[in-house]
Amino acid sequence: MTQELLLSEFPQQLADLAQQLHDADKVIRQRQHQLDTFTAEIEVAIAGDRDLKNEQQRKAKRLELTTSTAYQQAQAALQTAQDERHQLHIQYRLIADRFTVAKLITRERIASLELAA
Repeated sequence: MTQELLLSEFPQQLADLAQQLHDADKVIRQRQHQLDTFTAEIEVAIAGDRDLKNEQQRKAKRLELTTSTAYQQAQAALQTAQDERHQLHIQYRLIADRFTVAKLITRERIASLELAA
């Protein structure tokens, strides 16, 4: 495969990764919304519970509710989505850096050819 072919493939690879990053951002927003909904439901439950007499009791109830399986799963799903997005970003930066290096190598070869001519 020639250098020009490699160079011509980089923009599409970068565009594909940019789309994947966008999709990952959408997933993160959805997961964050789910977690925010759980948090709001917890706060409403605590605010409406007349048996909770002071802030210490409310904190204990909040801790109890945030350790529920559903809440923990929502937190884990958000963290997983954030980790996946971070990995995509690393791949994007790697491809972008390789593209820069490939362009520099090509420029160097062109300059060498011009000097030789």
